Amino acid sequence: MKAPASFRWFCLFVYLSLQLILPGKALAIESIFSEDFASLDNTHWQFNPNTGGDIKIINSTQLSLTSNPGVYFPYMFLKNIELPEKDFVIDLRLKFSGPLTYGNGAIFTDKLLTNGTTSNLASGDLIFAVWPVNNNIVDISTSLCLQNSLSCTNGSYTHIAYAAYGGWIDISIEEKEDHYVLTFNDDSFETKDSSRKISQFWIGNPQRTSQSQTWSSILVDYFRIFNAKESKVPVVVIPGFGGSWDELAILTGTEGNNWKIPDYVKVYDGLKQSTIDAGY
Repeated sequence: MKAPASFRWFCLFVYLSLQLILPGKALAIESIFSEDFASLDNTHWQFNPNTGGDIKIINSTQLSLTSNPGVYFPYMFLKNIELPEKDFVIDLRLKFSGPLTYGNGAIFTDKLLTNGTTSNLASGDLIFAVWPVNNNIVDISTSLCLQNSLSCTNGSYTHIAYAAYGGWIDISIEEKEDHYVLTFNDDSFETKDSSRKISQFWIGNPQRTSQSQTWSSILVDYFRIFNAKESKVPVVVIPGFGGSWDELAILTGTEGNNWKIPDYVKVYDGLKQSTIDAGY
């Protein structure tokens, strides 16, 4: 049975009213920086091959960091790129291969280490790390507390997950609502806060070790940064569709001849300004 015309008009009125008071929202993804390593970009990367090391592009698609046994490994870091403090996503794909006796990897941080430092990497030097433990395991860790941590203090080493050594590792780090979400192998791990802001990124190892080491090789497929801010979608109300009405015509399902804005509706200008003030 077809619904009465008055009921259909009422439903239309309710729908249009909701469109007026409930503006839509959408997630806007904007690329800040995208590196697929077709060539060595000296504008956005500082390359330090160091003694016995090599940084090069392979097949115009991947970045390779290698070193002969020794006290140095290549060290490179991002430059001339400003990361937003919040609402961003960083994607990284890399892998490690070959024998090793000492660590190297990828670090998301708020500070850069001096090339040639003799100090060991500490939890205070990183926010997130992707770092081989041995020829079988790559450790993914943070210096922030995870949401599920029962007893934790920011600044201490916190293990997140292990990745297989020798295979591709896909990492995504998102800052949203004042905390980080790290995604690896379709599993997500949330920190309690984002009190330390990622502003720097480096690959390799800046340390000069006290004795000769065997270093794993690093291959990087891509590194990308996106701005992921929730945008507000404005809604335009057309006069006559929620802006004015004939109450009797709506209730009786007739065309009506007395369409007007009721006396009790006096807030359109104020409502319009309120939506502008709210960022719509």
